[in-house]
Amino acid sequence: MRLLIITQYFWPEQFIINDVVDKIKKKNDVTVFTGKPNYPGGSFFKGYNFFNNTYDTYKGTQIIRCPVIPRFKSSSLNLIVNYFSFMFFGTIYLVLLIFKKFDYIFVYQTSPIFSVIPAIIFSKIKKIPLIIWVQDLWPETLTGTYHVKYKFIYNIAKFFCKKIYERADIIFSQSNSIKENLKKKFKTKKIFYLPNIIQNSIKPITNSRFRKEMKLDKSKNIMFAGNFGDAQNLEILIKLAVKFKKNKNLNFLLVGTGSKRNYLEEKINKLKLKNIILLGHQSVKKMSLYFSLADFMVITLKNNKIFWITVPNKLIAYMAAGKPIISFAKGETSNIVEKAKCGYFINEYSIKNITTVLKKAIKSKESKIKYFSLNSRKYYERNYNQNLFYKKFINGIKIYENTEANLFRYTKRYI
Repeated sequence: MRLLIITQYFWPEQFIINDVVDKIKKKNDVTVFTGKPNYPGGSFFKGYNFFNNTYDTYKGTQIIRCPVIPRFKSSSLNLIVNYFSFMFFGTIYLVLLIFKKFDYIFVYQTSPIFSVIPAIIFSKIKKIPLIIWVQDLWPETLTGTYHVKYKFIYNIAKFFCKKIYERADIIFSQSNSIKENLKKKFKTKKIFYLPNIIQNSIKPITNSRFRKEMKLDKSKNIMFAGNFGDAQNLEILIKLAVKFKKNKNLNFLLVGTGSKRNYLEEKINKLKLKNIILLGHQSVKKMSLYFSLADFMVITLKNNKIFWITVPNKLIAYMAAGKPIISFAKGETSNIVEKAKCGYFINEYSIKNITTVLKKAIKSKESKIKYFSLNSRKYYERNYNQNLFYKKFINGIKIYENTEANLFRYTKRYI
């Protein structure tokens, strides 16, 4: 297939779409349309600015980059300007591909959904089927992370989001719960479950030397790795660190960065919490090494219905690394941890229940931790490996092409 992948975020930014391109391009002709990299720091990556590198390459894949206004310090206004700059310049710069032929347009739909609009316009002009891969379900995400207080604003967003999803020929969703939600709204749509994937470089390793170097070899270590954003509700870990302040053998390790980084640092310093250690933003290649510091990996999400149906990509990364997991997130995340038998999870969202679950983890014997570790990796291999992802991706397209209206399209490609 000749695929045009449209995403606001791409290499050298660290997003799973990088891994998806690596996988899909092995058997298909892939072109990536994206913005100038500035996530998560808020300024352009070294070698990039507003005007340069319109044409770029990634492991042999052609990239077209449109200008964007950087996120800067990720204030609400800065983020809005950043999002709409991709929508505006993306629509204009897609003209650079007007004479190139594509079989499908594939959109990696994170927040906000309006990043899909350039793809819709290009799809309509070129009459190319549009695929949307839903990472964040809109407009529901608005209530979970953007604090929309006025119902009329939500209703306006709901109207436009419905129109955007209706323009898709195929919809993939990153969780089964999101798939079921979309099926109720769009009964005639081709909607399929397509789980996220992570790099094959994330594997189970042990490194006692690194643990000693970091002076973490004599403590029980609970690690969070990923984006420090509003949705992650890292305030929970602050509260737990205060509660367990007297436990000298317990540390909370935070790997990553994000809009809440400065807030967390200020809070940690104000409360004089020595049991929370910020380890900074690390490259994907180093993640397995840093994961080896942890006895348990933790997932935290806000207590909002939209997050009950979401599977954080960090869950898959934790499982790939064969790590025991603590889920402080209701819904599908905790259901997966329970099903995989790879850790502890909450039954209700309260600090009392969260504290009880953490105490269980702290008291876990080495044999229990090893049991969780093996189950975690096994579940990853059965449900989230890259070959399974590609099979689901192609099957979704096959089903679409084999419908009565599309029976003549490309069927010989798979023979």
